[in-house]
Amino acid sequence: MWSNLKRGLANLAHGTINDLLRTTKKRLKAMQYRPVLATGFLGSSGLKPP
Repeated sequence: MWSNLKRGLANLAHGTINDLLRTTKKRLKAMQYRPVLATGFLGSSGLKPP
């Protein structure tokens, strides 16, 4: 999940650290409502879901 988030933030130009923080929180919140992402990340890692 972190790798996916970092790739999404890599090409953005943020003015201040607060802008970066705001964008990061918004993207994490969006990931929170997409549990299929976590399932997909676990499946590709070879780990079993809890």
